Amino acid sequence: MLTRNELRKKARELLKELHLTGGFNCSEFVEKLREKRSYKIKLEPIPMPPGYFGFWSLVGDCHVILYRANTSWLHQQQIVFHECGHILLDHHPGDLKKFLQRKAIYSKPEEREAETFATILLEAAIVHDTAQEGISVGKNLAPAQTPSDEHLEEVISMQEFLMELKKKVAPLTLGAEDE
Repeated sequence: MLTRNELRKKARELLKELHLTGGFNCSEFVEKLREKRSYKIKLEPIPMPPGYFGFWSLVGDCHVILYRANTSWLHQQQIVFHECGHILLDHHPGDLKKFLQRKAIYSKPEEREAETFATILLEAAIVHDTAQEGISVGKNLAPAQTPSDEHLEEVISMQEFLMELKKKVAPLTLGAEDE
């Protein structure tokens, strides 16, 4: 497992390679990965039940990232950066069945490493304004629209989640034996 300093160095090198400075969001970050590294990446927001946040796997040669739709915009940024961390840190793709059985555990070294990498990326996305005290958000970091509080509080059942999953990401179906 990489140390926090090694992860910071890796993130700095990556951001330099992608020509990204402060004020970017996860969509712009992913677009640069597609551009500079020729990655095929599909971002898919999906309502998730409590305790589920994001998932990454490979479908053919395409990286599919599912992220929680029913949370704040800033949390969504962290989730997508976390899942990109798995890709960029050469972790093994996630197993959908284990994810659904909640066997993907944050205490695993790969999960801690991806979360630390995501935090470093999110910190880099925030622009420090030297003219004022504190931190100001870069022009491209802030969302165009803020989700309503009603949307953030949306709680869905596991059955609703599975139905939505099957609709949105057909290649990741659970298989006939699980239906």
